[in-house]
Amino acid sequence: MTTNDKKTRDISLILKDLLKVIKVVSMYPEDNPLPQSLRRSFAEKLESLVDEHGELGIEVQQHSMVCGGEVVFHNRSKEENLAGIFYDAGITQILFKPGLGVLDIYRLLEVIKSYLNSPDKSQDLAALIWEAGITGFALRTLEDVALSEYDTSFNIQEYVAGEDQPRENEGLFGTEQSEGYQSIFSSEEDSGKWEFSEADESGDFVAGPLGQALGIDRPANGDVSVGNGNMTVDNGGAYQDGGEQNDRGVQHIELDDLPFGQTAVETMAGQGGSAPPNSQLIPDSALILNDEFKLSEEEEESIRDIIAEDAAFEPYASTVELLKEMLLQEIDLPGFGESITICERIMGEFLRLGRLSEASSILEHLKKLETQIRKKKPRWADRLKDAHIAAGSRGRLDILSRSLNTNANINPAELKRYLDNFGWEALAGITALVGQLEQRNHRDAVLSFLSDRSKDNLDLVARGIYDKSMDVVRNAMAILANIGDDKSLSYLSKLVTHQEAEIRMQLVAHLKDCANENVFPVLQKIIKDPNPHIRRAAVNSIVSRHGQAAFDTITSVINDEEFPALEHDDQQSLLCAFSVLGGEKAVAYLMELILTYNHFRNRTLAFLRSAAFEALIVNKSEKAEQALLKLTRSWRLDIKRQAISAVQRRREEKYGEV
Repeated sequence: MTTNDKKTRDISLILKDLLKVIKVVSMYPEDNPLPQSLRRSFAEKLESLVDEHGELGIEVQQHSMVCGGEVVFHNRSKEENLAGIFYDAGITQILFKPGLGVLDIYRLLEVIKSYLNSPDKSQDLAALIWEAGITGFALRTLEDVALSEYDTSFNIQEYVAGEDQPRENEGLFGTEQSEGYQSIFSSEEDSGKWEFSEADESGDFVAGPLGQALGIDRPANGDVSVGNGNMTVDNGGAYQDGGEQNDRGVQHIELDDLPFGQTAVETMAGQGGSAPPNSQLIPDSALILNDEFKLSEEEEESIRDIIAEDAAFEPYASTVELLKEMLLQEIDLPGFGESITICERIMGEFLRLGRLSEASSILEHLKKLETQIRKKKPRWADRLKDAHIAAGSRGRLDILSRSLNTNANINPAELKRYLDNFGWEALAGITALVGQLEQRNHRDAVLSFLSDRSKDNLDLVARGIYDKSMDVVRNAMAILANIGDDKSLSYLSKLVTHQEAEIRMQLVAHLKDCANENVFPVLQKIIKDPNPHIRRAAVNSIVSRHGQAAFDTITSVINDEEFPALEHDDQQSLLCAFSVLGGEKAVAYLMELILTYNHFRNRTLAFLRSAAFEALIVNKSEKAEQALLKLTRSWRLDIKRQAISAVQRRREEKYGEV
């Protein structure tokens, strides 16, 4: 491709983008993310294009735009005719010059928006552009073309920009003589035509045409003249100015004092003037136009429809539809890539605003479009896939977490729908997201998603338990516990010996609700933790469960040689749970603890005897009842005393107060 071909192609693409931006900027409010993103992207591209190719002069025709003899834009439809916007405004050429900056392009777009949104385009686009003072942008109008017939070097813009002297007195308009601005409107033949008064043949002043138009007649013995904006009637024939009335009977009248609809002579009562017949004030114009201001029923109904339609307008959903349309209209890969970039920016804005539903719609469309074009346009499909993966990057997920914390009312279902768009590539980032969320419902939604998606990628999530960051470890632990299968528990068992007590305590909390029976071996290991609070939490987690697996685990703990090393409260809890879950099967072991001789008054043995009685009290079996009654007849006084007390308490709990 030659340099000229590349230039023609680049200009053609930038004009298409210009039309796209004009439509969006004119349609949407300024705070909408779509026009903001499109405007910024277009301005950067146009600035780069001017820097690369230099001045770009584009001729404007009714349906086409031409640069260097090549048609760079053509469209005859009303909605897509970029040339028509300028052509209808009388602009025949536009020029983008070096020095054109981003802010200048923003001002140009604002001017075009103001022009297109004005009723029936009543404003003058060329005048608006000149008034905006846009650096690096110029235009040529039909007026320039017409005036060039008289002077080929004449150009209104150059004249306005280059003249330093006051235009009113010294402006040149294509003539060879430097005559004043007032010479356009008057000549020597016309001098005095519009004066209030003029001299007649005798040298006296009489009312001129303007004075006569105002109803000013020369008084019988006086002259009428004007000076410094004041009107003076001089009965002596000499001109005077200033003062209400001088020694010669001069009356001084301010022009502002003249009431509309009355003659000056009527105002100057006392000087011989009189009001003309049938003189009256003009009626109030509001009364005359009152009927004109009233709308017909059809017009009122039309306005109500417009207001209702405006109220129902949903800018975010409309933005999504417009993005879809943009992607479908692209005809080459660079333009398609630019449109995808715009989609990515809009998704970022939607995330910041908490509009997860609309962001999900964009991602879903990108994924659907990728599937549709994969065979015919694999490179285009790859670009869509890259955008889809980038949406799950750490940076985007950080934006999501801030938005969720700021907008607590975001529906968890919308969050789940948004996350469902991501694959395994985003699992690590989403795992880190859990610890950043402040709202419980949002965390639960993320954990639910990770539990569903991580089953097939468990190794990827499990890496988090080895991370140096405590937050990452917590998040990975929460996800694995939420999954709760055998493989997840095998990973979690590695955290039993984690150096941080906080992690071990949280592990117990996460395992408490795990339904998998294979959780008991993990909890049994934690019972041996050096931290007493963690041991107690593990014991409470075990004794709160039911079933044979729980009974077997408690039995194993009680039979362990390290059981006596546990705190007394923990031993008591385990024995009571053992008795409740074991029923009749637990009675024999508890009787063994009670009947063990304690010749040396060992405190541990004494405690275990007392704890065994407490365990029999909560045992609901008939065998436990018979065992306690038998012990009440024991010849060993300590055992007999405790047995009698236990039977009484058991019956109180069973039958109420006895």
